[in-house]
Amino acid sequence: MPRITHATIEAIKDRLPVSEVVGGYVQLKRAGREWRALSPFARERTPSFFVNDQKGFWHCFSTGKHGNAIDFVMEMSGLTFPEAVEELAGRAGIEVTRDGITRETEASRAARGSAIELLACAQDFFVRQLQASEAAQAYLRKRGLRRRIASQLGIGWAPEAGRALLEHLADRGWSTQDAIEAGVATSPDDPSVPVRDFYRGRIMFPIRNRVKEVISFGGRAMDGGMPKYLNGRETALFDKGRVLYHMDRARQAISRNGCAIVLEGYMDVAQVAQAGIENVVAPMGTALTVEHLHALWRVAPVVVHIADGDEAGARAADRTLDTALPWVSGDRRIVFGILPTGVDPDDLVRSAGPNALQAVIRQAQHMAERLWLKLRAETPGDGPEDRAKLETGIRATLAVVGEETMRRAFTDELLRRTRRLGQARPQLGPTALERRLRPAIPAREAALVVAVLDHPEYLDASIERFCALKFAAPAAQTLQERLVRAAGTGTPPDLGEDARLVGVLRQALPQPLPSFVSRYDLDGFEAACNMAGTQLHRRTLRANFSTSL
Repeated sequence: MPRITHATIEAIKDRLPVSEVVGGYVQLKRAGREWRALSPFARERTPSFFVNDQKGFWHCFSTGKHGNAIDFVMEMSGLTFPEAVEELAGRAGIEVTRDGITRETEASRAARGSAIELLACAQDFFVRQLQASEAAQAYLRKRGLRRRIASQLGIGWAPEAGRALLEHLADRGWSTQDAIEAGVATSPDDPSVPVRDFYRGRIMFPIRNRVKEVISFGGRAMDGGMPKYLNGRETALFDKGRVLYHMDRARQAISRNGCAIVLEGYMDVAQVAQAGIENVVAPMGTALTVEHLHALWRVAPVVVHIADGDEAGARAADRTLDTALPWVSGDRRIVFGILPTGVDPDDLVRSAGPNALQAVIRQAQHMAERLWLKLRAETPGDGPEDRAKLETGIRATLAVVGEETMRRAFTDELLRRTRRLGQARPQLGPTALERRLRPAIPAREAALVVAVLDHPEYLDASIERFCALKFAAPAAQTLQERLVRAAGTGTPPDLGEDARLVGVLRQALPQPLPSFVSRYDLDGFEAACNMAGTQLHRRTLRANFSTSL
């Protein structure tokens, strides 16, 4: 690919002072001829970050990082060098050239600019229509979306009328063909069929590029309309295999958090972003592509794919796994957060708060675990023939992994698990430990401890209730102590050798599972704590009475 010319880079440096670029990310204060600020790369109380416009550089004494305006944008936004140059060139109104040749012809550049203006006009139309539609506003309120997040995301409303947007655009000088090419009008094959608005009767979500220009839309039907999501057609501006919804707003949060969270739909992203988790994106009517993954990995090393807990969610996770496998490395990872069955991120965050989604992320399956589950579903047996087939499948599946060290690490881990299958216990029933502990574990005690293991946020709200419980089962007592101690230090519990007890407790769980175990249900959890406390008190009274006799 031709290189960006030196003249383009110098023009950016001349047109944009370093302080202007840096000031868009941190609060600068004048210090003589320089500017200073708290470092954006480290936690500090005394400013150690300085900007000098005369010399055209910035320097961070806390971390030793140093560079010009382009370097700073790369550090803060996770952009590649060409992407950072293009973003700053767009901001400065400078044409990017490569080896002296402009990237776009005058005609193509003019057509692109016209389409961007048309889509901006459509976006303004949709926002105004939302402000005028009580039904659309009521729907957003019902879904728990507040005005602030709707404004931040630019959410709008496409009216039911078949040509409302087309007429609005025509009044401002755009033709029907312009609207078709921009993707906001239908393009019927039959010339006798009238052209209509592409989006009708839908909540509208603008799709933006990295410089925040609207390049397409997604429409969400209200109250059972089908299809539920109507994604924009591919155009000269919009390629759904490369663009992710909300990436324009999430990029800095992804870079800051070191991970990107991938959800399914626009509404999930809106709800989760409203709850304060901003490093979220969503594909638009397609599975995650290689281009999507690389766009995210350029900003952060970890991608968290949030999948539904049903079979469809498992298939989606496995498709993403297959897509990612050839490219994974120590700096490019993907993990899988599995939601409770029948619950999507929107429901989870609305009913249980952002901590419930964070709990799903903390318990995310790493690639080796996901691979193992997929391969075991294909070869569930434990016999010698099954182990041989499993080993063949492991080696064939991992042959596509491009980085040798990663391929070797995955292979070693999965073969180790395969060999363990050959060490199956001779008895068909439970182990001696399980036989000894299982009868002694009341189902309610197992449920309470497992609930805290799966939803640590219970301890944030009810640690006193949980601490006050005096469990009868030794396994429950041990894990209760570990959990409470970890909550006091703010770190995940280190179960060590007691990790085996978790499996024992899970076998003692009541069926069907109480609601506070399968999902975050604070009222149910506290009621179960109160009931357990009452039963333990009665048990103690009976024991004391028997002793007195």
